[in-house]
Amino acid sequence: MSSGAKQSLYIVAEAAAGTTPNNPKWATLPFKALSLDGAPNKTESDTVVDGRIGRGSYITGLEIAGDIEANASFATYDALLAAAFFNEWKTDALSVGEVRKTFSAVRAYRDIGNYHTFKGLHVAKFALDIPEEGLITFKFTMAGLERSQANAAPAGTVAAAALAEEFTNVGVGEITLDGAPLRGVACVTAFSFELDNGMKAQKCLGAGLSAGKQLEGRASISGSFTVAWSQKSAEIYEKQFANGKLALVVPFGDAAGNKYELSLPVVTVKGSLPSGGADDLLSTQFEYTVQDVSPVLKRVAKP
Repeated sequence: MSSGAKQSLYIVAEAAAGTTPNNPKWATLPFKALSLDGAPNKTESDTVVDGRIGRGSYITGLEIAGDIEANASFATYDALLAAAFFNEWKTDALSVGEVRKTFSAVRAYRDIGNYHTFKGLHVAKFALDIPEEGLITFKFTMAGLERSQANAAPAGTVAAAALAEEFTNVGVGEITLDGAPLRGVACVTAFSFELDNGMKAQKCLGAGLSAGKQLEGRASISGSFTVAWSQKSAEIYEKQFANGKLALVVPFGDAAGNKYELSLPVVTVKGSLPSGGADDLLSTQFEYTVQDVSPVLKRVAKP
């Protein structure tokens, strides 16, 4: 039997997709929930035999996917963020590009000596969630090429988890719309962001269960923000009827002054008129879609 307190996630960057480096230097990655796994696909036999009992099903494919969910903190997940944007950090900024970054990862159940290795992991989707009150979270949806299992720890060295102060709603800075602060005119109470890289597995005959490649498609970027209903909120609401464009900037960080700043230069929105009772504070949620210009994620270390 295994304890949840004795599970770990080790990860290392690959130079070639699907190939774990020799003598790898594994980093232990903190997480709050983990669903990375392999799921075999089966095809039912349609052979007619002498009797009513079927021939059963056969394994015809393997899907390697799952989420790494984490409480956001500064620098801890920068390699995965770069992979999500398909780019390198350039002058401490990320935009959507075409630089493929992949990882090998190990799910370790240390107390029973059980280890599952996943190779060729791409970040298929990235999601950011900032609640009205609570911890800010990152979610990385992974898509991989192959898996294996062992009863011994992986080769190489394993570094202890680097723990940093976790981000909360209190660390959110001045949110701006078209360059003007929203605080006091349209109070934002929650914000979300999702980048979907449109990953699809290219399966090749002769490769067994392994996927030949994971190929990215068009980047679809969307999210939502909830605002208290006000004159400014009503102006945002009207934008949807003229396909009006907006620019959003959302900074978030920790008490020490480390932060990220997410800029969305061109978005369109849609939303509904608020509804509520006599004792309610009226608010509405706007869904937004990014177009034309890549979002930019900047990182700023404390002075």
